[in-house]
Amino acid sequence: MKIRSRGRAPIWPHLADELRHSVRRGALAEPLTIAGLAAQWKVSARTMWKAVRALAEEGLLICTRGSRIRLARNAGSPPADASEMRFFETLRSRITDGTYVAGQPLPKVDYFKISEHISPNTVAAACARLRNDGLIHKRGKQWIVGNAPSSAFPAAAARRPIVLLLFPFSREWGPFYEEGYVAPFAHAFTTELQHRGIMLTLAYIDKASEAQAADELPILSGFDEIAAYVKSLGDSYLGALFYSGMGIDPSSAACIDRLLTLGKPIIHFDHNDAQGEWAAQFAARGKKALVRCHPDEQAACRLALETLAAAGHTRIGMPWFTSELARWVPQRCDRLKEAARGMTPSPAILDIEQTEPFWQYTRQNFDLNRYAADIAAALTMAIPKTRGGVARHESLGAQLVKHTPSLRRLLIDRQVTALVALNDLMAREFFLWAQYAGIGIPSGFSMIAFDNLSRCRHFPVTTIDFGLARLGYLAAHVLIGDIPVHADKNACIRGQPILVDRGSVAKPGDRAAVRRLLRIS
Repeated sequence: MKIRSRGRAPIWPHLADELRHSVRRGALAEPLTIAGLAAQWKVSARTMWKAVRALAEEGLLICTRGSRIRLARNAGSPPADASEMRFFETLRSRITDGTYVAGQPLPKVDYFKISEHISPNTVAAACARLRNDGLIHKRGKQWIVGNAPSSAFPAAAARRPIVLLLFPFSREWGPFYEEGYVAPFAHAFTTELQHRGIMLTLAYIDKASEAQAADELPILSGFDEIAAYVKSLGDSYLGALFYSGMGIDPSSAACIDRLLTLGKPIIHFDHNDAQGEWAAQFAARGKKALVRCHPDEQAACRLALETLAAAGHTRIGMPWFTSELARWVPQRCDRLKEAARGMTPSPAILDIEQTEPFWQYTRQNFDLNRYAADIAAALTMAIPKTRGGVARHESLGAQLVKHTPSLRRLLIDRQVTALVALNDLMAREFFLWAQYAGIGIPSGFSMIAFDNLSRCRHFPVTTIDFGLARLGYLAAHVLIGDIPVHADKNACIRGQPILVDRGSVAKPGDRAAVRRLLRIS
């Protein structure tokens, strides 16, 4: 492990805290030497000696020059019963996975008494162990998650700590904050840092990607400029977050490789869960300071299909389309099929490409909102205004069905009872289409989607939230360093998908009614 330097303040007090927690947990095994401890914590022998002397004065260690360090007999934590350790591990897990948020109070003792069936003494003992591990601290009568504010970044530091927001091109920083799918991660990540007084600095790897306007704020661009800036920060530099919406180019990989030599962590936000192999190469080279944060696409696809299967659906439709702007589409289709093959019994995934003209968008006019509403508006112009409102609506529904053979084939010819929309924008358009066609959801067919986009939440379509807000929170605390954040052997942190039930999934509906509504007269 490595103790991060905290500005210009001496690091031995922070090192002493780490040692104290290890001693009380019984995590230090004898024999101990200054050289061995210094190598383990990656600090100088002189710094380690100062920390050890501090613990010796507290009676936790016994040390004299020229002899080995020994643990004092009363150094470890008192024995704990099984219920205390189980509750301790439960709380520790909820803190490290973000269930209990840093800076917020733990629930009251009475809550744990009822929910965990334990005594107040067990709660108090487990909280004392968490405090010794630096995971909670006391504020008045409340236990607060995380270190006390003063212990995270000393006020005496010469500069505020700084994190780089690293983008390959200048045009990508806007979507990082504004794109509905990515925004939950971005907002949680930056909010956690800003609440702790950590500055964020934008940096673009490609200096020549776009000329900056004269009135634009100066932004770091080009690796030489970034490297010089980071070097000037010294210990105030905590690390970086790298985001690329279009994949990883060679210049970005080279920049990350060189920044990792500084020994500070770099968060790689792999928003489409598509760069696992690239990140694994860094981990295989021992560069685990690159931490990959990503949604778990496979788990999300499995959750969606299991939700439909639990309601009794065995034939599930999957409409898809081709666009240069939606490279994630084939990946999600493949993972849905893979998830289906791993289920017992395995549902049939019946996919169909939507080749209707209004799906053939280009970079200039790509907008999924056109699917139903725009087509309906165009068709309305062809229906005589002299007809009554009900008749016009029925005519509109019939015309719209004629213009959407892909969905009709899935629901009638292939007899699917549920649709998987590849994202919420597609689900919104399928929902509007069903309304125009007179089909109820879920009475006619069930539907489930992905992303939990804020602009689609008023549509009653069940969706899968990828857990990106919690993932952004955890990514921030990797850089803050105040609570332990678990990563796997490849230095990856996965988002946990969550089912958001809005009532669009039920048992298979009335097939005869759907066939009547979708008949073409």
